[in-house]
Amino acid sequence: MSSNSIFSSEILPIKLVSKNYQRFRVNPDIDRKIGNRISWRLSDRAEGRIVIFDSKTSYFWVLGKPEITLPSDPSSWQVYLNPVLVQLHDDLGDIQYKIEEVENTPIITTTIEAELAIQVLKFSEQIRPKILVATNNINVETDVDYWSEQFEFKNIINPAITVNLKTRIIYKKDLQDFLKNHPQNSDPKKLLIDLQVKPVGSGSTASILRLAGTLGERRKELITKASSPVIQDKLLKGADEELIVSIRFGKKGALYDYPLGALKPLITAQTSYLFDVKYGDLLKETKRTFEKGHR
Repeated sequence: MSSNSIFSSEILPIKLVSKNYQRFRVNPDIDRKIGNRISWRLSDRAEGRIVIFDSKTSYFWVLGKPEITLPSDPSSWQVYLNPVLVQLHDDLGDIQYKIEEVENTPIITTTIEAELAIQVLKFSEQIRPKILVATNNINVETDVDYWSEQFEFKNIINPAITVNLKTRIIYKKDLQDFLKNHPQNSDPKKLLIDLQVKPVGSGSTASILRLAGTLGERRKELITKASSPVIQDKLLKGADEELIVSIRFGKKGALYDYPLGALKPLITAQTSYLFDVKYGDLLKETKRTFEKGHR
């Protein structure tokens, strides 16, 4: 992505302090995409626990804080699963998914340990963007990407993560404010399609693919599907005339519908003219600030 102009990566070995593991299956089996979406929502709902999905074995893995007692009764996880199934009804249909088994003493692999660590980081409130440069309505932020790794040391495979520090140029306010105050707002489709955005409360970025109605038309439906309290709040408080857009994370995959108030636009070399800023000048200032902070 052109807005990520400066970056630095490092592979770090990890050791999970908590050994409070559990795994379970869902019947009937699900694919990786649905498994990942379910695990994310379970992590958001089950306080003190995070969940990942291993598509190779079709197991969900749970890591709980040391003080949390993980349930041995499958029905305990069913309580968390049922509302998630409602959120994903459009993708899953009317199939009744049930927790098949719960295992309290599973044998864990280094791959699973690394993936659990990544999920912990994603839900951590300690990792937040840091503002390098602030000018008018523009922030230049550093943020972190991370993914799971393994490395060998003395013939032992160890879990690890790769940490990638990146820079991002972002509009301070939300996309609804951007559209409202832009001189070309009479043609929202021309202004918004292909714009790169970041959902509020998320480190992920996406592209707008299409307009998808208004909040007044779809509020109740989208509140049911919302994956986080932050997005739910935006859906509850937004005006009826606020536009909904469909966005895609990456080059392939499903489309997700968000109100403009739940998205922040990113500024790239291709779109900087829409924000009346000189992209090259922002990059120069970012580089000076970044280098100063790493001397």
